[in-house]
Amino acid sequence: MNWHWRSAVTTWPDSAVPKPEYMTTPMYGYALALRCWLREVPLPAWKKHLGPGVRAEFKQAFRFLNASVE
Repeated sequence: MNWHWRSAVTTWPDSAVPKPEYMTTPMYGYALALRCWLREVPLPAWKKHLGPGVRAEFKQAFRFLNASVE
């Protein structure tokens, strides 16, 4: 048997731009920051376990969310 994995890459409607079927690093960082911001938890204990890319996106998104309220 010859097994080959093929991804089911889709495109955004009415375009040829590929649509990711997963969360990108910025999306993941923003989602975590939004969760903390909505729950008013500025320094979650699990933040230290994030990879450097997601941690940077998390910090940037959290700063953005805090600045948007003022």
